[in-house]
Amino acid sequence: MLKFLHTSDIHLGKTYRTSAGEAERYEDFFRMLGSIVADAIAEQVDFVLVSGDLFHTGQILPRTFARTIESLQPLKDAGIPCIAVEGNHDWIHRRDSISWMEALSQMGYTRVSRIYTSLMYVANNVHLSSRSYSH
Repeated sequence: MLKFLHTSDIHLGKTYRTSAGEAERYEDFFRMLGSIVADAIAEQVDFVLVSGDLFHTGQILPRTFARTIESLQPLKDAGIPCIAVEGNHDWIHRRDSISWMEALSQMGYTRVSRIYTSLMYVANNVHLSSRSYSH
């Protein structure tokens, strides 16, 4: 039997600049991702599916990218693929540049679906079809 964990709208990098505890709120998003990753490993899922908006914006800070890698590393170490569909918040508005989502994919932390419709093999003869955000 195939087991997977589905999530979306994590919005890493989201800040609340006008509220008290901004640094704590920034970390809340990474704590949630860490919890998702830990659950995926504990449940020995075949893959994790992030169906849009891993990031809050397409132009994130380098520290957000570094924390994302740190958070996803245990999945990579466990050999659990993370399939990520690019959402409207993940989309970089300059398409001549590589997005942070594509960089994660090139580094082996995710498999990114950024083509409008794509089909990708995941595990156990299962194929996923996705439709990413249409610009």
